Amino acid sequence: MKKFRKNTVLVILLGLVLLSSGCGSPKRLTLISGQSNEQTPTPVTPVFQTTNVAVGQQVSTDNNKNEFNFILQYGILAKNQIDTFNGTYTKDLISAGTKTIKLRLTDTELSDIKEDMEQICILDYPEKFTPEINRYVTPNITYHLKINIDGISKEVHWEDYNCFDTPEIAKPVEPVEATKLRNALIKIIKIIEQKEEYKKLPQPVGGYD
Repeated sequence: MKKFRKNTVLVILLGLVLLSSGCGSPKRLTLISGQSNEQTPTPVTPVFQTTNVAVGQQVSTDNNKNEFNFILQYGILAKNQIDTFNGTYTKDLISAGTKTIKLRLTDTELSDIKEDMEQICILDYPEKFTPEINRYVTPNITYHLKINIDGISKEVHWEDYNCFDTPEIAKPVEPVEATKLRNALIKIIKIIEQKEEYKKLPQPVGGYD
């Protein structure tokens, strides 16, 4: 009888141990399972929009702030004008006044001109460009450039008394900045003069003294 009671107690104790271990395990599995079903938030890296504008430079607020556009006035009295903002060209007809037409540069032409302006560091030029001159030719060529490049607006005015674009006049030494700017502007003028729209314009009447 005592042996039977001992065996019974052992069976009961063993059952309690098994029951205890059997209840604990599912709880752990349930907890792990529950954790695995939850979506852990993925860290989000902030994306900031940036513009290629140098510190201290003012960003234009017009509609073309992210484009390259310009207005170039040139010639004697600077009455010729190419305006890429509005896609127009105005030709000086001297005594016959002026004639304005629709004329647009291609994306490739604009890209090439922008590259030229960047190469000569146009943003470093003063608003009134007055390089040292070795002669004083009149009537002189005037250039006035208003440019919008990478959101930065810039204007440069130049009374070119050296007139190096006049073949019959000898070319004295001048500052390299003057030569670079003139070459870049003359390149724009040549692009315009090669276009069919320009060739159809009337010839100037009269001349300047």
